Amino acid sequence: MIRDEHLELLACPLSKGPLVRLDDGSQQSLAGFVYRDEDFRIPLTFADDWAHGQAEYEIMNDASLSSAEKLSGFYEAIDTEVVAIYEQIPLEGMLLDVAGGYGTLRRQAQISVENYVSVDTLLMDRRTLAVTAPEFFAHYALGDSATSIQAHAEFLPFMEGTFDTVHMRSCLDHFAAPQIALFEAYRVIRPEGRLVIGIALEGAYPLKNVQNSTNRRLDARVAEFIKDQVRHSDRIYSLARKFKSKLGIGEHDHHSFHPTYDSLLQLITTSGFKVTHEVWQADYHGVLYIGAEKADFQAVTNCTQDQV
Repeated sequence: MIRDEHLELLACPLSKGPLVRLDDGSQQSLAGFVYRDEDFRIPLTFADDWAHGQAEYEIMNDASLSSAEKLSGFYEAIDTEVVAIYEQIPLEGMLLDVAGGYGTLRRQAQISVENYVSVDTLLMDRRTLAVTAPEFFAHYALGDSATSIQAHAEFLPFMEGTFDTVHMRSCLDHFAAPQIALFEAYRVIRPEGRLVIGIALEGAYPLKNVQNSTNRRLDARVAEFIKDQVRHSDRIYSLARKFKSKLGIGEHDHHSFHPTYDSLLQLITTSGFKVTHEVWQADYHGVLYIGAEKADFQAVTNCTQDQV
């Protein structure tokens, strides 16, 4: 659904021009494009592999949600991991949650419905969720009227300079075209606005071995060494994945790319942003949250050309 106060934020994802609301509730652009049922997705004909992977991820999401319902305290534990991050990288002002799913971020970061908009390629059916995953539904207060629409990160249906913060968690490496998505984020962020990205770097894994080990100091040193390797190697941890693929074991990898520390920062800075915060998630090795502010894009472009 789209809250009334958010209707004026909308734009045609193709022409970027304003939309007119028709009598049947659909939205039409001056260029003649019509969008119905709060669906602003664009056929990504260049991304067949992405579409196949997206379908598998949606199946996996349903399965993981079903399993989580059986675990006492699961949602509280997830919240504890990420709330500490948003204390260090505050989510301020009008916020766009890209690939926001059911909108769990809103409760975790205590964002009001007036300041929150979620876009996802899959429109989450909250009414069904109240029956299939009642604990999840209740814990994240998903019975509210927060704005949630279908759209692609590469073609955001919003006017230029609309949001104070664009948030992308666990999604940048799933986009069909990650840098186009960051260009779109740059477009819809206000001049003094911010970008927040949370992503697993190449080779990331849960630190259960550190938590459960009797020799935590040694394990922590090993983890720190591996983290340092992750920062600078595109290939070290992908070798094991490729080996498994050759043997025909393990799931098919549908990620669009596997960022290292260096390649992630390069992607962000060449998209017009200046990195201001780095926060590593405590319970995971290699999961990094980046806070960045909107910079002068021309200056960034000139700097990049000079480096080349």
